[in-house]
Amino acid sequence: GTWGVGWYIDRCYEELAQIAQASTEEDLQVLLEVEFQNFRIIRVTDVSQKDQAYFDQVNDDCVIQRRIEEHRQYTYYKGFPCS
Repeated sequence: GTWGVGWYIDRCYEELAQIAQASTEEDLQVLLEVEFQNFRIIRVTDVSQKDQAYFDQVNDDCVIQRRIEEHRQYTYYKGFPCS
């Protein structure tokens, strides 16, 4: 959402400027993937050029669960109520 966009503009303004300069469109749209750790944004990536296979893979339930498990050691949150 809005916080991810603000983070991207603040920290990746040069990348955003390159995207804008390369665009021939009057209306610039960028699809951003925002990653959080300990309730903070740690990375925002432009995924506008990714294909459908990328989104199918990263939105797969097993992949999401594996990423949660991989990053759990870095969070204050140590488990789900039903696990």
